[in-house]
Amino acid sequence: MNSPSYDKGFSIIEILIAVMIIGILSVLSMPALQRARDNSLVASFANDIRQFSSAVNTYAMEQGQYPPDAAPGKANETLKTYLPTGFMDKVTPIGGLWDIDIASGAGYAAAVGVGNLSSPDIELIVRIDFAIDDGNIVTGDFRWLPFGGGRPYLIIEE
Repeated sequence: MNSPSYDKGFSIIEILIAVMIIGILSVLSMPALQRARDNSLVASFANDIRQFSSAVNTYAMEQGQYPPDAAPGKANETLKTYLPTGFMDKVTPIGGLWDIDIASGAGYAAAVGVGNLSSPDIELIVRIDFAIDDGNIVTGDFRWLPFGGGRPYLIIEE
């Protein structure tokens, strides 16, 4: 006698359980993915601002003075030769455009940072400060400067 044949597929309950498990795992992984994304932004921004600061310092040593102040995303052509191609044209990892600020009367002689930052994430700025400086955005070399709605800057010279 032949035994009855059954389909070898999955039941709807088994499929629903598998989908629920995948959904729960993806929800649990989201905070870890966000932390990894933020860590990448912090590392990228810290590297870029150090590179910008180094270029301004090298320019000052070779030219005998800091480059002239310019609007965010703009720099004189000589300074651009000290930076990677297109550096001043690209948006920073945290938004906004790279900016150089020279003798602005804000208590420092030269600084580099971000201008035109529309909606800053202060928690991310603090994490950047921990990576670069002392973890306090009011003190140290990396600061949140209050003018223009607030901007993060790395002070090159007081």
